[in-house]
Amino acid sequence: MNGYVRGTVTSITIGVAYPDGSAKTLELPDASEIGSIAFHALAVDEEDLPTYDVSEDDWEQNPALMVYPKSVVRGAAAGIPYCTHNGCKK
Repeated sequence: MNGYVRGTVTSITIGVAYPDGSAKTLELPDASEIGSIAFHALAVDEEDLPTYDVSEDDWEQNPALMVYPKSVVRGAAAGIPYCTHNGCKK
């Protein structure tokens, strides 16, 4: 841990627009425990791609983003997919 002092993120709200025109507002729980958020496949760890790029044919199965806890060991398939069209996956 470093000795730098900075502000702490206490809440994260994300608006998601889907290909069918519907929209959802997502409140991420425990914002202080989030290390990073990936909004594109290029930012998702390779091990997590199967849970991010789920279906080429059914966009409703693909999450809008991948959340990585701050305590995660990258490269360990530890991302959490959020917000498919049918609901948020945890």
